[in-house]
Amino acid sequence: MDPVPVPAIRVSFAVDIEIQYDPFKGRTPEETAGLLEESVSDILFEAHPHVLSTSAQVTNIEVLGNA
Repeated sequence: MDPVPVPAIRVSFAVDIEIQYDPFKGRTPEETAGLLEESVSDILFEAHPHVLSTSAQVTNIEVLGNA
């Protein structure tokens, strides 16, 4: 007996994340954003057992003044 296909949905979000950044720690803003991008994908997999795939993409990096 063939398994019953289960439909999937794709949900897209636009999320802005503001984090503390210390330029003296040896990472550029771009490197820091890349690490955060990887973390977001990992967190999404851990957040829900039915997540099939994730795609996170940095679209903008803005260095702010003191938070």
